[in-house]
Amino acid sequence: MSESISLASACPPRKKRRAGHALFNKAQVEELNKAKKICASALSHKYCAALQARGITESFLASLTSHIGRCRQKSSEAMQQTILKENYTAEEGQAKKALLKSIAEIQSAAKQKYARSNPVMLQDYCIGKDIDASRAALEQYSQNILEKLGGDPNQFPSTPGTPQTASSLPADTLPGITPEKVAALGALRSKWMELQSKQAHSQALATSLRAERDALVQTITDKRIQIQFAAEAEWPASEPVSAGKRRAFLLQPSRPFSLAA
Repeated sequence: MSESISLASACPPRKKRRAGHALFNKAQVEELNKAKKICASALSHKYCAALQARGITESFLASLTSHIGRCRQKSSEAMQQTILKENYTAEEGQAKKALLKSIAEIQSAAKQKYARSNPVMLQDYCIGKDIDASRAALEQYSQNILEKLGGDPNQFPSTPGTPQTASSLPADTLPGITPEKVAALGALRSKWMELQSKQAHSQALATSLRAERDALVQTITDKRIQIQFAAEAEWPASEPVSAGKRRAFLLQPSRPFSLAA
């Protein structure tokens, strides 16, 4: 007994698995399935002639079928963009770590050169600043350091709205910081900012696609209800013989169809 308890306590608790991405929420899945089934019934030779006389034409049903297909496509595209966004976010995190590591090396070299002899120069390397306070802060501070070391401000874009002015002062040199390391800093900064842009683009696109999907679901719902009201008029609940036909359109056999039902 004690052995089994000790073995159980030695096993770490299992991590909860992250929920996967869903194309639709539960209500949307139900709506699309319902609309697909009702559309199939309306296209059946048993019912199509009667419904066409009530305005449910072949073109109406073709439009509904097209909307269902487009809705699924938009949702799939939105999910793909969300996955891309998450991948870019992970890559951005790694790029940011590399950028901060490069800056830390340069700041250490600046302290080595100036901490005792000319401490005011440490400000030029943003020492004492919270360079990771925000994305805008990291963009600007890394740009300042690049410019101090002779980096090209036009090659490494800064925060929008920040004027691009090349320094007229000669580039500073620090012990152990070679031109190759300065170039590497610029490349790391560019990669990090590029990943930010890709991440934001994928997020915006996913949001837009989901909005289009939701609008299509609403249109599908409206068309599905039109078909059901047409079926209600053609095969009323007051006639017991209509029970089978009503079930084909997901109507209660003996209860009139209403939106409140």
